[in-house]
Amino acid sequence: MQIKHPSEAELSQALAYLTTHRIWQVVPQDLLAQLLRDNTTLHCYETHEPIWSDERNYQRAMGLVLSGTAQVKKEHLLLSTHHKGDYFGLSTLYTPADFYAAEIVAETPCCILFWDKSAIDTIVCSYPDAAVNFIAYMCQRVYYLNARLDSLLGS
Repeated sequence: MQIKHPSEAELSQALAYLTTHRIWQVVPQDLLAQLLRDNTTLHCYETHEPIWSDERNYQRAMGLVLSGTAQVKKEHLLLSTHHKGDYFGLSTLYTPADFYAAEIVAETPCCILFWDKSAIDTIVCSYPDAAVNFIAYMCQRVYYLNARLDSLLGS
């Protein structure tokens, strides 16, 4: 894994992805851009390298896929795949747990922009509509995961 500060082009790419999602659409773009500049790091991974696992240091952050593909696994079960523009980790931000519910592994070489919790706190505390959209998104994820479990269990 290589860690670096994201370039202006990578930050612009992240901003473009975020502003297409309803959570972040209610936040002024200049604030999003500033929070991205001040609160992100770019982590690049090789194929099959763990991105999030309990063997690595736990962090409360949102990951945004800027390039490549990452798989979400529980044990050896594939739960989902993240592509460019997808993000993950929102469930880690406000839980008291200090472990990951699933492992994320690079399926291909990929770069993930990690946005720390303090930036998300700023948004959800300052923009109630963003907080409501965040909650709605998390509820959708619960339904998605339940449907995924049903399909895997043959229910």
